[in-house]
Amino acid sequence: MILPSLKKLSPGKTRIFLARAALFFILSIGLLALWSAAALAAATVSLRSTPKLLTDEDVDRLVQHYHFYDSRRNPTGSFANLFSSVTIGDDRVVIDKATGLVWQQSGSAKYMDHQGALAYIQTLNEERYANCSHWRLPTVEELASLLEEKPLTGKLHVDPAFAAHQAWCWSSDYRGQGFSYLVSFYHGSIDWKFDCDLVFVRAVTSAALFESRGQAATSYMLPPPTGPTYTNSIGMKFVRIPAGSFIMGSPESEPGRNQDEGPQHLVKLSHSFYLGATEVTQRQWQEIMGANPSRFRGPDLPVENVSWEDCQEFIRRLNEREHTHRYRLPTEAEWEYACRAGSSTRFCFGDDMGPGARKDPLRFYFGDEGGMLEAYAWYGNIARNRTHPVAQKKPNRWGLFDMHGNVAEWCADWYGPYKPGQQLDPRGPAQGERRVLRGGGYGFGSWSVRSARRDAQPPQGHFCQWGLRLAMDAK
Repeated sequence: MILPSLKKLSPGKTRIFLARAALFFILSIGLLALWSAAALAAATVSLRSTPKLLTDEDVDRLVQHYHFYDSRRNPTGSFANLFSSVTIGDDRVVIDKATGLVWQQSGSAKYMDHQGALAYIQTLNEERYANCSHWRLPTVEELASLLEEKPLTGKLHVDPAFAAHQAWCWSSDYRGQGFSYLVSFYHGSIDWKFDCDLVFVRAVTSAALFESRGQAATSYMLPPPTGPTYTNSIGMKFVRIPAGSFIMGSPESEPGRNQDEGPQHLVKLSHSFYLGATEVTQRQWQEIMGANPSRFRGPDLPVENVSWEDCQEFIRRLNEREHTHRYRLPTEAEWEYACRAGSSTRFCFGDDMGPGARKDPLRFYFGDEGGMLEAYAWYGNIARNRTHPVAQKKPNRWGLFDMHGNVAEWCADWYGPYKPGQQLDPRGPAQGERRVLRGGGYGFGSWSVRSARRDAQPPQGHFCQWGLRLAMDAK
């Protein structure tokens, strides 16, 4: 409609009209940018950072008024979009864009009393951890900002960007001489203690101070695997998994938990490695072994009905074909670390199956179905009691498909109880009667495909729910 009217104007008036239109467009863009910046500034949550003497009335008011900053009160949206992360040495720190705070993501590995907490902070600063000397204990209010409400139950839980094993964390606020407040991430509550050594420490600093010392955050809440992917001569794609630490096993409160999933313990993997993006397919197995033992046939279905010993022969032949010794089964610790991909919940995406989940009367066998888990896993009634082609469901954050369900995957380890305490590159018992399987198969409910779920079978045994996923040593 504009162009025909321009034809009626003289050349001089046309130029004036276009110039005014261009000026109007530029001013509009500028105003829009200013409005966006103002809106973002207004959305930023402001938290008190100065330690304070809190009375009982203060605590009651804090709980009632803030409700621990549940997600419905957060003016800038979901927590997942507010965090970015950067790796510093063997640890990670998390930058909270809503509050302008930088948190030590994993926090202290051990319990400590309040004096120990202060000494821990001093050590961070003296060693100039993350090139920043302004670490401190957070206030109750700042700790509470890490909690959000579960959508179905209404219960509070620590945001999944953080290690959730730390049930209690020290604050800098105090009740009186010698009495300091702490926050429970399990119960969403505040307590005060005089001398307690069953509490963890999570250090905090200002994002402005942190970034002024040359630190920059990545664009995603949890760092992706480092380095490139690798595809071998038979089309097996491998994802590089970074070295790191995680809490292995499940808490006693986790639904579906078995006794052998505890005690929870800190595991450090000192070397990066590659892990297959998918389970080994029948096409790949046939290429190396010249036969297909599977019950359910299809080139892109995971190979199954293979024993641990069969897997060793497959690995031997593949290494021989590619003139290497790098291929192997993952250790049990490597498998769980890769499955979790930075999470500490029942599944790689969270604790709950989410809206749409349904219960089945035959829960022990086929189990519950639907909800968020259906997007990630072939299991229970969803799987219709059979395997399905690999990589049809959503991958975890590190690009690994079918870590939950489809077929259970053999690991390198002999099966045995977990050792308590921190472990470095654990490899299971030196001998045993059964080898570990992880991930759960298509024939059982959600409890069987949890990240911490363990199974074990004789190494010479075969079954149509047992398959494999290969690891490969990084050069």
